[in-house]
Amino acid sequence: MKFNKIVLIGMRGCGKSHFASCLAKELKWRKIDTDDEIVKKSGKEISDIVKSHGWETFRNLEHDICKEVSQKKNVVISTGGGAITFTRNQEVLHKNALVIFLFVDFKTLVLRLKKRESKNKRPALINNTSIADEIKQIWEERADIYFDNSDLIFKAKDDLAKNAKMNVEKNAKILAKKVKKLLL
Repeated sequence: MKFNKIVLIGMRGCGKSHFASCLAKELKWRKIDTDDEIVKKSGKEISDIVKSHGWETFRNLEHDICKEVSQKKNVVISTGGGAITFTRNQEVLHKNALVIFLFVDFKTLVLRLKKRESKNKRPALINNTSIADEIKQIWEERADIYFDNSDLIFKAKDDLAKNAKMNVEKNAKILAKKVKKLLL
């Protein structure tokens, strides 16, 4: 398989952004976060875009960014949790890319998202529901899409301990070794 970029997919809260930073550092590539690029391009937080213009406008901006970043080489791209669920994004993100699904178990996702709840700038995906119920419903809708669209599935080790940052860096190093073998 020939690839010149890595695309990270997975549920909100699975650690794609942080993992992308660590993996890019290990590979000596550049990291691109599609959500950050949307905020830069629009000048608005994602929650503001969704509140003011709706999900469809956000998803159109997301697609524009996916098309743009898919043209780059030697990059690790961290996508929003829903980006890969749209066929038009699947088509552009798979071009010359190794798509890696970062799998994190349900309990860990819920704990992470609850921990970040007060400072979270991301809009709710389902209104008037608990984080656990939202994650469960979204997982049921997206699980097959994540599995079907990944070239590699990486189950990150639990990082809820005080050394969470070290665990992510350790996992990124493990994955970087595997990716480097594929690049040879």
